[in-house]
Amino acid sequence: MKKVLLLSTIAASACVAPLGTSAQLNNEGTLTLQSGATVYIEGNLENEGGATIDSDGTIYLKGAWTNAGTQDVDGTVVFEGTNAQTITGSTSFYNAQIDNSGGGVNVGGSMNYLRGVMDLITGNFNTNNNFTLSSSASGTGQISGIGSGSMTNILIAERYIPATYTGIIPDYSSGYHYLSSPVTNADFSDYSDDVVPFILYDWPGGGTGGSYGTFYEYHEPTTTANAGPAPEYFGKWDAPSSIQIGRGYSAHIRQLNPYVMEVDGNYNHAASPSISLTYTSGVPNVGWNLVGNPYPSGLDWDAPSGWTKVNLNNAIYSWKPSTLNYASYVNGIGANGGSRYIAPQQGFMVRANAGGPSLGFSNAARTVAPATFFKNNEDISLIRLELSTEAGDRVNETVIRVEAEATEEYDDNFDAYKLMSSNEYQPDIYSITKGADYSINALPLLDEGVVVPLGVKIGLDGTYRFTATAVANLPANTSVVFVDKDAAYEQDLRVNPVFITALEPGHYKDRFFLNLNVSVEEDLAGSNDFYVYSEDGNVVVQWQSPLDNNGEVAIFDAIGKELTRHLVFQGMNRISMPLNSATGYYYVRVINNDNINTKPVFVR
Repeated sequence: MKKVLLLSTIAASACVAPLGTSAQLNNEGTLTLQSGATVYIEGNLENEGGATIDSDGTIYLKGAWTNAGTQDVDGTVVFEGTNAQTITGSTSFYNAQIDNSGGGVNVGGSMNYLRGVMDLITGNFNTNNNFTLSSSASGTGQISGIGSGSMTNILIAERYIPATYTGIIPDYSSGYHYLSSPVTNADFSDYSDDVVPFILYDWPGGGTGGSYGTFYEYHEPTTTANAGPAPEYFGKWDAPSSIQIGRGYSAHIRQLNPYVMEVDGNYNHAASPSISLTYTSGVPNVGWNLVGNPYPSGLDWDAPSGWTKVNLNNAIYSWKPSTLNYASYVNGIGANGGSRYIAPQQGFMVRANAGGPSLGFSNAARTVAPATFFKNNEDISLIRLELSTEAGDRVNETVIRVEAEATEEYDDNFDAYKLMSSNEYQPDIYSITKGADYSINALPLLDEGVVVPLGVKIGLDGTYRFTATAVANLPANTSVVFVDKDAAYEQDLRVNPVFITALEPGHYKDRFFLNLNVSVEEDLAGSNDFYVYSEDGNVVVQWQSPLDNNGEVAIFDAIGKELTRHLVFQGMNRISMPLNSATGYYYVRVINNDNINTKPVFVR
């Protein structure tokens, strides 16, 4: 057999013609492909034990891949033969493509790994039970949803788990992970080989473990008696009997060091699973279901196709053990790190809104975008408010969105409910509208302003910071005033975004507010232009010309409470009103000729 000795560097953008029947790297050989470079090998590629393939480019291979050593190969390897191809030896590939409809690609008797992305374009990929999607702190191997290829025999999927328990203060909830299986025929014992079983803490009405003592599935309550204030307190975490594709499971994994767990089973590239969910009317917090990503790749919740969502709200929720928060996401906005991208093997919560709910998946919804990627839509009007300890080690946030299509009720396409942290020491902040608690709260366009109550849960004594980390795309004449009613203090967060105060443990629902007020300055037909200022503790309204009709002037505090009201008459051009109140922002509303105009004023 004719062989070609390769000992070369191929530069970026270079394209090397077919190298002949076979290519061989001897023990001192090195094949270096710079990023963007391409090499075509018509026959086999044989790599002896001491040779090196240093590739950031693309290798197109029509023959066998033989690697006598054990090494990482970066870049992309495309298996594009017309007859059966084999992979012999142990290689850690970065990206790979299977494009062989003639005889497919068969893995030999040694374990091979994928750190990047595999595309099953055409043909069959036979793992021979020796192929692993590896996972580390830098990323997880994935199989994309593109192509019409297939895979036979066992696929092993790893999941990197960072250290989950500090042991400094009680934070057992940091050990919980929402997981799902990307393969069928998986068993909980696969996971249990890699983790230290831990019996669940005594939750109200819940079990104390299962046959493996680590994994639990969520069932919504069937009676008011076993319902709690939020899903994490329902007490319906029961020991599961088997792994079902599309379901999510909670695993309690309390480890001081990072480690890798794995699950193995069969992968069906053309699978489109669908799961029936539950909706039990007549109980508090009805409709919550824990589901999971059924694929060895990411999912895009906002993908234009690939989902079948029946009687479901549009928000998704995931538990983040690293921050002790529930992350939420809906329609371009995330809170606490929530994202449209659902990671491989990630479980997440959805909420049904009517009977007969279900969730279906297909390859069109899949993505290999980094699951941690998150970026706000730059065109969305929002206020992002963060609550943190003084040291910044415990953080929680809520988002208020201004949306033309929103209402003051729950809006399925824009709102996300608040799920409190199950850790008693983690602070929580949320907004309240019409009696509902929101992590992401969409409000209609601000015509005259609105007062938004804030809920705050504190578990530890200390100093806390309220920080407006973003005030985006709001009109310049909209003030964002943070109100601490107990301290009789208001602060415009557009002027100073940080408010600091000491708080004791407790749940505050009637102390903090956001007052979003709009100063209407346009010249309305039939109205008289005016401006407002403070003078020696009085509030003064000055018209540019005498009033042409009778009217009224009212003053409101930052949370919308009316403090005083005065009549004004035709011919007046100025009124000075005493205000025996604390320093802060107030709002003056002038009614004249059936027009209403509101402007803010700061009184010292």
